[in-house]
Amino acid sequence: MERDPRPADVLVIFGITGDLAKVMTFRSLYRLEARNLLDCPIIGVAVNDWTRDDLATHARDAIETAGARCLRAACTGRQYRWDAMNKR
Repeated sequence: MERDPRPADVLVIFGITGDLAKVMTFRSLYRLEARNLLDCPIIGVAVNDWTRDDLATHARDAIETAGARCLRAACTGRQYRWDAMNKR
């Protein structure tokens, strides 16, 4: 019996402000978004009391630190996939 894959309702990431997220998770999410494979809202859970802007800055810094070629490879015109990911 074959099932049709269903998209996730939401992706919850615990420890979104931690070291693992900084080193691996943000880059992975960014690459999924760049390949149009991320099609659900993302909820980040953390102990830190950060604003959405704080988290967005942290995520962008982590992605850029992981390699600027990641940003260039996902470039569409002048808009980076970051804009789409940041809205989630």
